[in-house]
Amino acid sequence: MESVAKVKPETCFGCTACMAICKFDAITMQPDAEGFMVPIVDEEKCVGCGACTKVCPALNPWQGKAGENKFYAYQHEDKEVLAKSTSGGAFSAIVGNEENPYVCGCVLDNKLYVRHILSREEDDIAAMRGSKYVQSDMSNVLREIRDKLAAGEKVVFSGTSCQTHGLLNYLSVAKVPADNLITMDLICHGVPSNLMHQEYVKLYEQVKGVKGLKHYFRTKRQQWGLKFMLKNYEQAFVHSGQKPPVHGCADGDRTSLESQLWLNVFFSDLCLRESCYHCPYCTDNKPADITLADFWGIEETDVDLDFPQGCSLMIARGKGITKVEKLLNSKLLNAKQESVARKYQMHLTRPIKRPETRVDFWRDYHNFGFAYVAKKYLRYGAKYKMLMVLYNFANKLSDKRIAQRIGNRLFY
Repeated sequence: MESVAKVKPETCFGCTACMAICKFDAITMQPDAEGFMVPIVDEEKCVGCGACTKVCPALNPWQGKAGENKFYAYQHEDKEVLAKSTSGGAFSAIVGNEENPYVCGCVLDNKLYVRHILSREEDDIAAMRGSKYVQSDMSNVLREIRDKLAAGEKVVFSGTSCQTHGLLNYLSVAKVPADNLITMDLICHGVPSNLMHQEYVKLYEQVKGVKGLKHYFRTKRQQWGLKFMLKNYEQAFVHSGQKPPVHGCADGDRTSLESQLWLNVFFSDLCLRESCYHCPYCTDNKPADITLADFWGIEETDVDLDFPQGCSLMIARGKGITKVEKLLNSKLLNAKQESVARKYQMHLTRPIKRPETRVDFWRDYHNFGFAYVAKKYLRYGAKYKMLMVLYNFANKLSDKRIAQRIGNRLFY
């Protein structure tokens, strides 16, 4: 029978479009051995209609969008929103410029599990702000989006390019008009699984003897920009042994090696989804109306923005151009400025390289557990704890040169 059962695991993106389109509920998403969601087809329920094959991004490869792509720099005018955003607050600006939309984005729930939700509640939308370096569980949000659009509601969606592509394919095959839909995707490095993040949280809790409450994947406590490169990726882990957070991501454990370990999980590239290593979305012509990223390298341009507080790069196409040009503080880049933005965003042209030790990593993880692979592959252990102490000391002395040298030995 014709179904996504024929999709090779290494090419699946986990977008859930196949599950959403199936009228017979013959497809469920279940975690594979690496914790990534993959479709499982119930052959007894499947009638072989082939609808799932029509929406699958793996079976219908991305060909790019026709038309012009425009590059913009952006910084949110609200300093509080800017401080709580990973870069320049572009996500919040796009959402805020729409009248009472439903917003679908990625949150970290109270179990420290990363998932997509659809909501128009202010607190939920605020939780979608900021980077989460994990592939989110899409659950049933595609069907929820379908229902809102069919009812004439406005929807703003934010996700990776593969998730966006799956959504657009699904709506097209389901014959649901997308006129009221705005999509945002990312210049993406690749995504680890929720399994790996849950394992990281367990290690932190066991070592510290606490309960994890919140994990901030990036803070801007020490400002933002190329000269702060390692500090841009400072993490914060809030736990039960601390007072409740008052100032958002400025609170939490930021100095222990455990608090920063997820950086090495992510940037080691050992735990990314297999499809990330041959990602077809490493191009200007992504599926979404607007693509978001950090505007690394803005220091090398003459763009007039107070960038040490964070700056977004936005690439708009189609109706996304109209949306971006309505934003205060949106700066259209000229050719020279655009070339700088491209220079520091290599995943506009090529995917991440698959590490040669990836198979070894996963074999060792399944045989010996996360603590073992953290020490063997992720720069974790007594030696690195001592380096972390020295790194923190250098940062306290504001010796950027020494901190950078130590950081290069600590982090990928």
